[in-house]
Amino acid sequence: MLVRVLGLQEAAGEVTFTDVQPGDWHYRVIASAFRHGLVKGYSASTFGPGDPVTREQVAAMLTRALAFKGISVELNEAQTAELLGRFSDAGEISAWAKTSVAAAANQQLVNGYPDQTFKPQNTATRVEVATMLKRLYEK
Repeated sequence: MLVRVLGLQEAAGEVTFTDVQPGDWHYRVIASAFRHGLVKGYSASTFGPGDPVTREQVAAMLTRALAFKGISVELNEAQTAELLGRFSDAGEISAWAKTSVAAAANQQLVNGYPDQTFKPQNTATRVEVATMLKRLYEK
């Protein structure tokens, strides 16, 4: 969906993920997202195309998409800490995702829940992802 929101063409290029094969229906979309720096995978060889996507993973992809669109996502440590401080469960956000969650929150692409949590490890729902992508599209 992110590739389509950004208007990118599906790529015929190669990916190094062993769990993404050229015959897979999603191969060209993943190749395009990878080529444009929107996704990284778990490692150089593992993508996890059938895995559920967490809220912190969505925040990371959205932040990369903002950068792709030329929108600054740079935050200093104080700004990051302030933005993450809005969430009572900020300590549960993976270290690799903290700046992305803060940047996505700063750009108002992601929100917390009414109980002041972000729930970074929760699977992102279709409604949440659709809302976040709409916000990205409007940037």
